[in-house]
Amino acid sequence: MNMLLFSNRNPLKEQNLAHAPKNVKCYNYQSFEKFGQKALFASLSYYDIICFDECHYFFKDSSFNYNTSMVLEYALAKTNQIKIFSSATPEPLFYTNIKFNYTYNIKHDYNGIKEVVFYSDIGTIWDKIITSKKKTFCVMNDMKRAQSLYAQTKDNISLICSKSNSLFRISDKEALDFIIKTEMLPNKIAIATTVLDNGVNLKDPKLTNVVIDVSDPITIIQSLGRKRIENDTQITLYLKVPTTNQIHNLRYYMPPSDNLAALCMQAFMQNHFEEITKKTFIGYWSEIFANSKITVLEGCKDLAKFLKTHVNKPVTSQELSELISEIAPTARITSFNRFFANHNLDFFITAKRVRKDNKQTSQWIVKTSKSFLQENIPPHLKYQAKFNAVKDFCKTPKSAKEIRDFLKISSRYVTTTYIINPLLQNGSLVPLDKDNLHSPNQKYVVPPN
Repeated sequence: MNMLLFSNRNPLKEQNLAHAPKNVKCYNYQSFEKFGQKALFASLSYYDIICFDECHYFFKDSSFNYNTSMVLEYALAKTNQIKIFSSATPEPLFYTNIKFNYTYNIKHDYNGIKEVVFYSDIGTIWDKIITSKKKTFCVMNDMKRAQSLYAQTKDNISLICSKSNSLFRISDKEALDFIIKTEMLPNKIAIATTVLDNGVNLKDPKLTNVVIDVSDPITIIQSLGRKRIENDTQITLYLKVPTTNQIHNLRYYMPPSDNLAALCMQAFMQNHFEEITKKTFIGYWSEIFANSKITVLEGCKDLAKFLKTHVNKPVTSQELSELISEIAPTARITSFNRFFANHNLDFFITAKRVRKDNKQTSQWIVKTSKSFLQENIPPHLKYQAKFNAVKDFCKTPKSAKEIRDFLKISSRYVTTTYIINPLLQNGSLVPLDKDNLHSPNQKYVVPPN
């Protein structure tokens, strides 16, 4: 029987090729996404068995790869083939309403994690990582920070990223080859992008520190799974705690496309981060790693204390820069807000126009991230509450102006962009004149059941 084994990363494909028998062909998903849909379906129909390994790829990569749904559509189609889906993080797949003939669950075993350390800024743990006698595997999304740590550490460290990454010119290709072939770390510290976030095994017994500087659950679980815990090895896991603002952005993640994979990922992220919002990030993951010692590190205490005592009060850039030595007093608001986000400080600076000495001037006001988000709800969320009212109103055909007048919204742009278009996209409304969508006489109606 002919079998096709899919993978989502080149290092994993290389490991598969080294162990696969002759009747098993190993390809990345991306290889088939280059085909048109007809050619893709024809090529995949050749195989008797298809294993969609690391199937979370369809959803996780949909944020930047608009073609992940191509193979997914074939995977969900009814064919006379055996289809196997495997992943340590398959949750987004369930949002497709797929029905399995057989399901096998292997429970996550986290007993090998001796301690979980929650930190807000990787700088607070890096000295400990450098001075540790043990090896460290670190996964990061922030490549500028990764490059800074790499330059700061210099000795006995590898920086590994994909060919598409801007830092590939300084990526340690020999280290990556060594990891693939031996499943060991060649140096004391390895900083990697998501090129190594899944599939590749690390069995190095001296590797006892795992740093995950990302926030989404799929990358956290997949990155942790790279370290194979054997022979009662105990590891220390370092997890970065995202800010309220970062959690909000992840919770209300807007997919770049409306294909199936992207929409399933959006639903999964929203549900997951709703739970994170209720339990807090530390509370949620402390439950997952309930058998481990929990340590929470605090950073930037003086700055946090200052900001807390100045909520809803004016501050100056001079006052802030005295507490943040790396930012000049002449810096813009964005520089300070970026620093707060990078150092997990749940505060935000906004500018307010005030009159002083008979002159208009700008004043900086400290806000908590929570209050700032409540005051600045994204338009696509703000107007979702009006969807049901519009659907009731459009049981008989209505024009855009009639809808606008009904909602008492003066802006045509707002009505079209945030209400009519979303309802058209999800099928809640249909245009009467389908041949001339932009007709000035166009009307919209709820479709019959």
